[in-house]
Amino acid sequence: MEESGVRLRPNKTPWIQTALVYSRPRRPRIELLQEGPVIIHEIVIDGELSYLLGWMLGDGHFGARQAVAVMAARERTIIEPRIRPVLERFGSVNPVWRNNALLLRTSSRIVPRILCRHDGSRIWRNIDKVLESPRFAAMLIAGLWDADGGVYVDKSGAVRVHLYNSNLELLRRVAEALERHYGIATAIYRRRKSDSSKIVQNSDRYDLYVLAKGRDSWFENIGRKMMLPWKRIPKES
Repeated sequence: MEESGVRLRPNKTPWIQTALVYSRPRRPRIELLQEGPVIIHEIVIDGELSYLLGWMLGDGHFGARQAVAVMAARERTIIEPRIRPVLERFGSVNPVWRNNALLLRTSSRIVPRILCRHDGSRIWRNIDKVLESPRFAAMLIAGLWDADGGVYVDKSGAVRVHLYNSNLELLRRVAEALERHYGIATAIYRRRKSDSSKIVQNSDRYDLYVLAKGRDSWFENIGRKMMLPWKRIPKES
């Protein structure tokens, strides 16, 4: 295999990287880094892909050779028809049921490299590329909110719009996009750990709350693009 003057040894498997672009992609190209050869695939951003990336940032897992989208049984009939066709653009998808949840596994090495490197570190340049566009940012944030967010009415009767995640940097970038594109002000808090909780937390968790003056804009720009009705309609706490 040879391209751009680079020859790969038959027993040398190149790494896969991705770059998100707005226009028509070029052919995959090979670059030589210090660690070895890398094949770079350029992928065109669209609304469906942006929603998938948001969902997987909330309810997904990434490995060196596969990516997994996770959804509860209650969510399956709504979310699977939305994200499975996008995953199938890149290769076959294997559905697996486990603990009353559906796991959509793709063996494509391209999908996990959109968001993470082989060592698990986040590829922020691709996330930032999506968040640059008001249209695609709204879809990514809607997917993330469907996975890890919600709307509820607290004991005082106030409507609370919140998003939780263990990645503080991700929430900060989401907050910046909400403010920049839609004028939605937010606040981020570290969630208090409860000794009585049955959930084992191995890392800190954070909550992003939409401030009262930004709720109407959130419902208009984000909530209307979400798929799960119980995540965007206020419910009693």
